[in-house]
Amino acid sequence: MEAAEPGDDLVFPVDAVGRDHPLVAFWRRSAERAVGEALAARHFKVLSLLPDLRVRRLPAESLGVVDSRRDLRNLNWPEDLAR
Repeated sequence: MEAAEPGDDLVFPVDAVGRDHPLVAFWRRSAERAVGEALAARHFKVLSLLPDLRVRRLPAESLGVVDSRRDLRNLNWPEDLAR
């Protein structure tokens, strides 16, 4: 939240290899309309929202993430968590 500036809809970390992580983010209510419209249109990919929002990308390290490959790893299945 401290990294957000006036006008930012969304602030999220970017890992060491440049991948966006908008689910680990600060979302302002100003993004609500774009999210609602995307859901109504059955567009469920979060990344598809980014062109419609004012986004601030931050290096993961600036948010206290020690190892972005580990700390921001995708966990989609129980097996992912077990690893």
